[in-house]
Amino acid sequence: MTVSKNKRSRGRPAAKVGPSFAEYKAELLKDPEVAAAYAEMGPEFEMIASLIELRRERGLSQEELAEAVGTRQPAIARIESGRYKGMSVATLEKLAKALKARLVIRFEDEERVG
Repeated sequence: MTVSKNKRSRGRPAAKVGPSFAEYKAELLKDPEVAAAYAEMGPEFEMIASLIELRRERGLSQEELAEAVGTRQPAIARIESGRYKGMSVATLEKLAKALKARLVIRFEDEERVG
């Protein structure tokens, strides 16, 4: 059982909020149109999915993550919705640090990957 350490939970177990992102994503990708759009925007969606999943695993709300990063909740909502374009490496590093995660960015040769 995950126990959140934030001020608002006061040591109560974190509430389960619906299906995991992986389960939700799998359901959405059954639609061929969604699957095609996802393939086109794969790297961005993967980054967003990993951010949301890790935030949930850590028991953090968008507001709590925003506070740890030094921004406001609407900025985190924009990032998680995909409406925030042109995110800097510095922002990604702040998110990773707040989530106690390692940021990995790399280029892959299309001929070897696909």
